Amino acid sequence: ETSSSEDAKEVDVVETYTGICLMDSSDPEDPSEIVKQFIIYNQSDFEGFIDSIPESLPSRTNPPPKNDDKLLEKPKLDFEKNIAIVLLNPDTVSSIPVVLSISEDAETRWIEVEYPAKPIGESFPYGTGTYRIAIIPFSGEKKKTYFDIDAD
Repeated sequence: ETSSSEDAKEVDVVETYTGICLMDSSDPEDPSEIVKQFIIYNQSDFEGFIDSIPESLPSRTNPPPKNDDKLLEKPKLDFEKNIAIVLLNPDTVSSIPVVLSISEDAETRWIEVEYPAKPIGESFPYGTGTYRIAIIPFSGEKKKTYFDIDAD
C-alpha cells in the first residue's frame, strides 16, 4: 500500500537544512544512478553526507566565495530521538527539493516531496546538486518508507 492509511498522523519537521552538495553515484545496483531520497539514522552517516558539502560555492570568480552552509559546522544531532530525511536534486545549484508532507502510522512512513523545475539554461559544475534535509522525530523503529514525488 503506497498511500497513507486512515490512522496515519502528520509528522512535524524539527529542523531543515538546505544547500549545495557534490553528487556521487550512490546506487550499488546502477553506479550511474544517484539515489535522490534516503534516510540517515546515525551521526557517522550524517557526517559522511556533510563531507559532500563543498567549502566554497561554485563560482567563476577566483577565489570562489566561502560556503556559509550551517552543516559545515558539523552539528551534532540526537539520532536516538531524530532521523534525517535527505532529498537530492542533481545537476542544479538553484532548484532545491521541497518536503510537502510527512505522515506515518505504526509501521509505515509516507513522505510527499516536490522537485521544482530547474531553470532553463542554468549552468553548474558537473557533479553538483542541491539538497534538503528534514529532521523529524524518530519513534525508535525503522519504518517502511514511501516517497511520493510531485515533479514539475
